[in-house]
Amino acid sequence: MRGFAFHRNSPNNRDLPPELRDELEQQRKRDLANRQRPGILFYPATWVFISAAIMFSSPTPEKSLWLAYVALLIIAVSGYRYYAMHQFMRKLEVGHEASYIPLLFGASFSAGLWGGIAALSVLPTPFSPHFPLFLTCTLGLCAGGAASLAILGRMVNLFIICLLGPMTLALFSPYATQPGAVGFLLITFGLGMSWISTLPRHEYEVAVLSIIKLSQQAKYLTELTIQDGLTGVKNRRYFDQILNTDLRRASRLNYPISLLLIDIDHFKRVNDRYGHLVGDECLVQTAQTLMRQLQRNSDVLARYGGEEFGIILPGVDAEEAAALAEKLRKAVAACAVWNLSDPVSVTISIGGVSGVPRETMTPKQLLELADKALYQAKSYGRNCVFWSSLDGVLTPIESEKGPQY
Repeated sequence: MRGFAFHRNSPNNRDLPPELRDELEQQRKRDLANRQRPGILFYPATWVFISAAIMFSSPTPEKSLWLAYVALLIIAVSGYRYYAMHQFMRKLEVGHEASYIPLLFGASFSAGLWGGIAALSVLPTPFSPHFPLFLTCTLGLCAGGAASLAILGRMVNLFIICLLGPMTLALFSPYATQPGAVGFLLITFGLGMSWISTLPRHEYEVAVLSIIKLSQQAKYLTELTIQDGLTGVKNRRYFDQILNTDLRRASRLNYPISLLLIDIDHFKRVNDRYGHLVGDECLVQTAQTLMRQLQRNSDVLARYGGEEFGIILPGVDAEEAAALAEKLRKAVAACAVWNLSDPVSVTISIGGVSGVPRETMTPKQLLELADKALYQAKSYGRNCVFWSSLDGVLTPIESEKGPQY
């Protein structure tokens, strides 16, 4: 795996391989969404605290009305953010592309609303006697928000501007009831929060990229244990595991399953005549040809033995599976492996079995039925398909026999 490096303030650093960069961005989106969840409730909770403090210290009907109006605004904005967050997470869960815009807009909208409310405490309004309370809560929200949103630099800066900007502008206005020097304090505080947020962002990227790299290495090692080294398709071990799982599921849910065993005709003659390198290339080309014909993610192709392959088709009945088997036979017969200037063609024989399995049926029993159908296809003259029911009744699938060695 190629090495990587990055700088502190460049989450999209060009030194990162594209796959790592994409993984980092996807994880950043998920983490940002999860980190914003507490913030959605934090604004209403903080307003409840402020309202209780104001009404306890100096209650008036006018203040009560103002507090109620602001509470409705905060609840409405929080409700919108919750809905937008839910939609955003749904996109991520189903694998769709999700833009940062809902996260940026939601955070800046809430921060801007709170900043505007806090600015009222600087102007001659019923909130002005409680300026210290508003200032303290605003600084606390700024510090908490900058820490939780630190993993995306532009979101931190936008959040700080929206939160502290309205109060700062109000402090420098001619109508301010507080000294303008407090505005410089807010600017200094905002710049400090923006700078401090770069450290956890850098550490976050290091941690996430390390986890992604370890995950990819683990996935690669897992693939090695279930993949055939020559052909690149799954190996016998994986085939046996999946067959057992799919057979049990089919019997439990009462739906059909089909199993194909495929054998390359007269493969020993290919090795003896052209050599093992050409034989290996025939195996690779046959495996790739078979794989190209499979359309569903649930279909499993594996190298079952030396020149044998197995295909598991969950949810596929006999008619569909037999049609696919004949398609596979023709596709392989149409391919050729070039040995210097001479093309080398091979054919395959296929034995299949389909049906809705009984609860007592084992993978071994299903394999024995498919193997009997394959033996019958080879006895019949090869380059053909034979099918078996779960009762063991064998049926030839009409085909055109090709040239034999």
